[in-house]
Amino acid sequence: MKKALSLLLVSLAATGCAKAEKPPHPDFSLTAASWRELTARMPVETARLAAEDPARFLSGIREVLATPRDLLVLVDKTRGLGREAVPADLVELTRYPSLRLNRNDLKMRRAAADALAAMSDSARKAGVPLVVASSFRTYAYQETLFDWNLKTYGREVTEKEIARPGHSQHQLGTVVDFDPTDEKFHGTPAALWLEKNAGDFGFSLSYPKGEEATTGYVYESWHYRYVGAAAVSMIDRYFQGRQQGFLSWWDAEEATYRKALKTAP
Repeated sequence: MKKALSLLLVSLAATGCAKAEKPPHPDFSLTAASWRELTARMPVETARLAAEDPARFLSGIREVLATPRDLLVLVDKTRGLGREAVPADLVELTRYPSLRLNRNDLKMRRAAADALAAMSDSARKAGVPLVVASSFRTYAYQETLFDWNLKTYGREVTEKEIARPGHSQHQLGTVVDFDPTDEKFHGTPAALWLEKNAGDFGFSLSYPKGEEATTGYVYESWHYRYVGAAAVSMIDRYFQGRQQGFLSWWDAEEATYRKALKTAP
């Protein structure tokens, strides 16, 4: 009898605690229990940081939900784009007089191009010129590039350095490569400036040093993708600067957070 009473009291106490727990954020229809379920699906370090201040994490998520969805499309070794996938809002980079280009046929999506021009202006004022080497690539262009490298360097080297057609972030129209596009870029004034400032303009380094096992590609200090300032903030604060980690997690979880948001951002 005493044991049964004790169990009942423990149960009632637990229920009372659960009821007393506040929802993690007023803008999301998440209970304390559902929030714990979401954190359980996060990478370990992300979950730890998110649990320290759920409201801050979810405020960041709300900002990301306001970002155009097509800016955060996952394109990697396993997820790709079709042959005919071409952004509708591509603009010529030659329309931006302040940009230094090593080719006159370069294009990007308008939002990314505008951000690139603003970033280039800021870098130039700091005495650091940025030279754009590559941007949007079609499926066909990537196919030619991949095949040439395959014949020239073999599959092992090519797979680490060149994306297969349909699997290049460049096809999104939101990626920029800065000149020179090799290891010589690392440590240059341009590379160091970008490491500190690119995020302020919504650009994130796609293939960081030491992440080869995760991204499938060698370190590319010159390759930046425009994902918007809100996503960069989440990447840097909760995913240790790992764009691939954030985009993979977001690909799996976006619908859950969008559904839980009480009002459209």
